[in-house]
Amino acid sequence: MSDPIAEIKAKLSVEDVVAPYVQLKRSGKYLKACCPFHAEKTPSFYVSPERQLAYCFSCHKGGDLFQFIQDIEGVDFRGALEILAEKAHVDLPKGGSGGAPKVSKDEKERLKSIDYDASKFFVQQLWETPDGEKVLGYLRGRGMTDETLKTFQVGFAPDGRDTLYRSLLEKKHEREDLLASTVVLARDSSSQDIVDRFRLRLMFPIDSTQGDIIAFGGRALKKGEQPKYLNSAEYVLYHKG
Repeated sequence: MSDPIAEIKAKLSVEDVVAPYVQLKRSGKYLKACCPFHAEKTPSFYVSPERQLAYCFSCHKGGDLFQFIQDIEGVDFRGALEILAEKAHVDLPKGGSGGAPKVSKDEKERLKSIDYDASKFFVQQLWETPDGEKVLGYLRGRGMTDETLKTFQVGFAPDGRDTLYRSLLEKKHEREDLLASTVVLARDSSSQDIVDRFRLRLMFPIDSTQGDIIAFGGRALKKGEQPKYLNSAEYVLYHKG
């Protein structure tokens, strides 16, 4: 096939794409789960293998596999295309919409600086806040030593809507760079409503082969929160493959 979008849809089903993020259970001709986009106890997120759509009847998020990846990973269509092409082992055409964007050394350094400051923020939240102290107690109870936590720069993302975002703005990082780093994401088309990607999660930095922090993995601390494990979305410094 010459059309990568059609080829991806031929190789991947919507349930294949959704399954890593939620625990799907059969319900007649549908699959259902607790919605990965908001906290809930009664499943209202349904996947239709017949129509190849996923939809939450509570928060009304949904669409095909491309829309689901855009929402869950906080990326645009191009980002979703790249993620799904890798999963489906589909080669995207070079150049045009399939070519990797050229990124200047200066932009890469700005993004690395954001990840570094974000990591410092998460570590500070773990060691210097009342909520962080509760998380420390939980980790110590699981046998984690303070030395191990500090060595691996384990941190804590608080439950605030945009706490990290405001902290990074105070450090003079630009909004466009913050969105590009994927530690925050826009909830509207004009990129005015910006929120933290990670909230109420135990945070682990992901390093490049050069030792730079380029992404994060966050484990949910609230029981039943989905997805349980959430990574940074792909961007110019971080490719999950």
